[in-house]
Amino acid sequence: GFASNLALDALSDRLAGTTERAITAVVERRGPAVARAAERLQAAHPGWSPSEISRHAIAKVALSSRIAPERMRPAAAIGGA
Repeated sequence: GFASNLALDALSDRLAGTTERAITAVVERRGPAVARAAERLQAAHPGWSPSEISRHAIAKVALSSRIAPERMRPAAAIGGA
């Protein structure tokens, strides 16, 4: 009923806040390293488009973690940056 809907809303708000704080912490801690890695890839492959660089980086991670590259998609393909 009404009380359970309020409880679900409160839980949802708490989880959203927790998720937002976690994302912020990761971006603050890992953001500079990610930017440096992207700059190195761009310097190593000056004629490549951003999507080519993304595919290369994803394939590299996939190989190192043994995930099939075709199962990974660039963030832009799933609505990210």
